[in-house]
Amino acid sequence: MPAEHSRSILGVASEAMAQAADLIRVEFRLARAELAEKIGSLRTGAAFVVAGAVFLIGALFLLLQWAVVALVEAGLSAAMATFMVAMASCLIGLVLILAGRQKLDPSAVLPERTLNQIARDGAMAKEKLL
Repeated sequence: MPAEHSRSILGVASEAMAQAADLIRVEFRLARAELAEKIGSLRTGAAFVVAGAVFLIGALFLLLQWAVVALVEAGLSAAMATFMVAMASCLIGLVLILAGRQKLDPSAVLPERTLNQIARDGAMAKEKLL
């Protein structure tokens, strides 16, 4: 009877190790999927930054055009209209860059859900083995 008892303990321990290995594989797949999701968010942030940069380049062009028009014309109507459009472009560009910067935060890339799940699984495995 003691030999059967020791075999069943070895069988249980072997099965627990196999389940732990399966769990680790699943957790790594989950981490990979979560990282892919976070990288997509980073790409969106980068697109906002690029869009903001495009608006700022346009704003710079308009500001330069405003300076030329202001010097050539003595009246403010055309120059002032150009200046107002340039300032609006600056504002839009800055808003896009700020929105993009928030999405480019390095902490946004961490697979938090997976890390929490791995910690819980590790604690549960430790409880079961002890």
